[in-house]
Amino acid sequence: MKGWRLITWAVLMVALLVWGSALFGQKGLAKLLALEIQRRALRAEVAHLQGERKALEDEVRRIREDPLYLERLARRELGMVKPGEILFIIVEEDHEVRGDHLQTSQ
Repeated sequence: MKGWRLITWAVLMVALLVWGSALFGQKGLAKLLALEIQRRALRAEVAHLQGERKALEDEVRRIREDPLYLERLARRELGMVKPGEILFIIVEEDHEVRGDHLQTSQ
């Protein structure tokens, strides 16, 4: 009877070691769950970046194909004007112009 008891305990201990290794070991369930969370986060980031890429591709296509859009961008972003046009800069009260520079009053 003691022999069976010893064998039972030995088998139980081996089973616990295998179970513990499966859960917490280098390739265990905890690692698998952590990798799954990381995979989902990376997939979400890839989807976000693909959306950004699509928007940028649309912007490039519009700049290449729509001259009016390109003109609006040049005027708004670069302050460009056509020959003969006069650019007016409206200065707010808390700003002042000194020479060629716009400075903020403090």
